[in-house]
Amino acid sequence: MNEKGDLLSESLQKLERLPTEIGGGKSRGDRDQQWIEETEEKAQRGNADAQFSLGQYHYSQGNHETALRYFSSAEGGGSAQASYQLGVMFYDGVDAPQNPKRGFQHMLKAAQSGNSVGAGAQYNIGRAFYQGYGVAQSDEEAERWWLKAGEGRRSVEGGEGEKEEEQGGEWESVVRAQNTLGMFYSRQETQDLGKSLHWHSCAAENGHLESMAAAGLMRLNGRGCPRDVTAGLQLLKNAAAGGSLYAAGLLALHYFTSKLFSKSTETALSVCELQSDAGSLSVLERKGMSLACFTLARSLQLGQAVSQDLDKAIQYFTKAKGYDKDTVAELHTQVIHGLL
Repeated sequence: MNEKGDLLSESLQKLERLPTEIGGGKSRGDRDQQWIEETEEKAQRGNADAQFSLGQYHYSQGNHETALRYFSSAEGGGSAQASYQLGVMFYDGVDAPQNPKRGFQHMLKAAQSGNSVGAGAQYNIGRAFYQGYGVAQSDEEAERWWLKAGEGRRSVEGGEGEKEEEQGGEWESVVRAQNTLGMFYSRQETQDLGKSLHWHSCAAENGHLESMAAAGLMRLNGRGCPRDVTAGLQLLKNAAAGGSLYAAGLLALHYFTSKLFSKSTETALSVCELQSDAGSLSVLERKGMSLACFTLARSLQLGQAVSQDLDKAIQYFTKAKGYDKDTVAELHTQVIHGLL
C-alpha cells in the first residue's frame, strides 16, 4: 500500500487515553500503574478488549514488541481492532517486519468482522487488490470491497433525538470509498459514467469536496446524466467555497469560456495568488491551480477584464505548466482550435 501516513494515522487515532480519575488523590503514575495491573489481570484471563488496550498502551510508549504480542493475543480472541492494527504494522513494516501478504490477511479479518473498523479495513482491502499489494491484482475484487465500504450510511437523528449507529463502519472511510468508486468508474478500463456520477454524488452529499467538484463538472457537461448547468455550477461553487482548488479552477475556466471575464479573472486570481508548492498538492489540486493560472494568463494575453500584459501572461503560463503540464497541453489545444 505504501501509504504509511494514511494507514498509521487512522490506527493511531484509535489510541484510547488512560483513565485519569482512578484512586482519588493518587499521583498520575500511581493511577496509570493501577490501570495497567487491573488490565493485565483481565488480559491474562483472556479478555480480548483488555489485551487490545494493553497493546495500544505499549505501542504509545514505544514498546512495540510487547504491543505486537498483545495485539496478536487480542486478535486470537476475536478483536477486529487488533486485526486492523496488525494489518497496518505488517503492511508497511511499521515497528514490525514488512510482510504485505501477512498484513493483507490481518486486514481481511478486520474487513470481514462487521466491527466499527470494518469500513476502513474494507477500503484498505480494496486498495490492496487494486494495487496488487500483498495479494494478486484484481479490479473486480477492488470494486467489490469498495462497494462494501461505500454502502455505509451516515448516522441520523432517531425518533427521540438519539443518534442511530451508522452502518458500515467509520464514516470517513465510507465517504473515501464513495469518492474512490466515483474515480474508479471514470477510468477507461472500468468506465461507467452513470455509476461514476452516482458515487461522486454520494460522496458530495457527505461533504467530500473533490467529489463535489467532479459531480459538478459532470452535470455541467452532461456526462453520465442530462446536462444541467445550474446544478453543475452550484456544486462547483459549493466545492470552491469549501476550499477546493480544483473546483475554483474549473469555475475560472467556465466563466472565461462563457465570456464572463470579470468573474473569471476574480476567481482565477483568488487561486493563483495562493503560495502553494506543487509538491505538497494532490493531483486534483495541482490541476485546479494549473486551470486557474492558465485562464488568468489567457485573460492577460488578450486583455480581457484586465490590462493586456504579455510579460505577466508568460509568467502565469509558465506557472500553470509547473503545476500540471498535461492540463496546459489540453488547454493549449483548445486555444489552437479557437475554443479558448
